[in-house]
Amino acid sequence: MLAENKPTGSIPKERYGVYMGIINRMIIVPMILQTISFGYIYTHVLGENPGQAITCAGRLLLLAALSTMSIPKDRTRERW
Repeated sequence: MLAENKPTGSIPKERYGVYMGIINRMIIVPMILQTISFGYIYTHVLGENPGQAITCAGRLLLLAALSTMSIPKDRTRERW
């Protein structure tokens, strides 16, 4: 199942386009920020070392995974 198809049961059909746009922005904006900023980070912080870049990516991925653990599991959701 595709990630963007998971919440469709709770989204009104007339609002699919709006929510697909929001999901796409959540993907594109970080990609643009990474494209703009990572060249400087790669050169000045990581010393143009590809191994350091992979290690940095792994650490950031681990940080993201750990941060998801702080999301409460029993959240009440409103249905629209």
